[in-house]
Amino acid sequence: MMKTETNGFTNGEGLQGEDFPMGESGMTSSIGPTWPPDVSSFNRIKGIDTRGIISDIEGMDNFFEGVKNAQDKAALEGHDVSRVSVRAVMSVDFLRSLSLMKEELPFLLEAIVPLNGTQDVFENSALVYFGHNSEGRQSDPAEAQECRQNYEAAVRRLPLSPTEIIERAKSRGYSLSILSGGDELAADAAMIEQFTALYGYFGWEKKDIVEMLGESGKLFGVAMRDGQIVSAGIAEMTAIPINGNLLRMAEVTEAATLGGHGAMGLYRAVSSVLLGELVERSKRGQFLGGEIDMILGECNGKAPGVLNTAGDQGRTFSGEIGEEFGFPGTGILTQHVTIDGNSERKAAYNDLFPAFMVKSDLYRIYSNS
Repeated sequence: MMKTETNGFTNGEGLQGEDFPMGESGMTSSIGPTWPPDVSSFNRIKGIDTRGIISDIEGMDNFFEGVKNAQDKAALEGHDVSRVSVRAVMSVDFLRSLSLMKEELPFLLEAIVPLNGTQDVFENSALVYFGHNSEGRQSDPAEAQECRQNYEAAVRRLPLSPTEIIERAKSRGYSLSILSGGDELAADAAMIEQFTALYGYFGWEKKDIVEMLGESGKLFGVAMRDGQIVSAGIAEMTAIPINGNLLRMAEVTEAATLGGHGAMGLYRAVSSVLLGELVERSKRGQFLGGEIDMILGECNGKAPGVLNTAGDQGRTFSGEIGEEFGFPGTGILTQHVTIDGNSERKAAYNDLFPAFMVKSDLYRIYSNS
């Protein structure tokens, strides 16, 4: 087991497993298929176009043709698909032109994540989400309003110093550290038991925990008291090839806090520890063989603490910049996944709000904190 004590470095208070999706391609993975799109968890077709940066109508038509082919294939194979969620990297100039023809798009443009501040090849481009839900897969109006209010409150928050966040948790008697996924961690019986207790809120079984702990692309930020893990968050590292160029990113995913340790700022602290570790690895060129381009989290609209943490960390919500590109009201992944936990919901799935931070801002905020 690899363990690094952290001296300090974003308010997921009392999360108890209600903040992020359970996983996508597998029970404990959040990345999912790339290209071509394919059937994924939660009755979806998912995919990320890895063939290049789309900069014209021909490229866009080819992209949507690939999605349509995936839908046809899923139907022939008898899959029950009620949502399509696909992503592509598009040039900013072309993206702005799409705002003039949004009514002609075969899928709804759901979110935009600008890639300026990552690497030169991706300057003036953006990662764009497109989605489509069946008539039976729609948000409950009251819950949608609740999620919107939670999001708007998070957007108004002012960023906090990572060091201040870490010290608050430590002053309350918690230690914070990083665990690296791999065979050694997956063979640690004590770690397996503690993570199983934490992530039981997600419905995960011990075999799922062993699988998760064994994945070398995962980092775990943990808060401990009296030798026991009481809160944890996960960063899943991935490198997506876009026409031969690697877009290196980390998805900040599932987090959980044991009952009795809520409202202590622990998720805010463990996720800050994770961001600090990602930055330090990146600056050494050790983030999947290079430097990180961005971190991304798809935050549950029904979990105010998770949304607030994103705001406290200085992440940008996709919904904050949609209007800038001619797509107001975007930044929501409608009925994207089911998130088990302690918050009841009327709709079958949860609405998520993407929040991100690119390399330039990560380095500015989390270097030597």
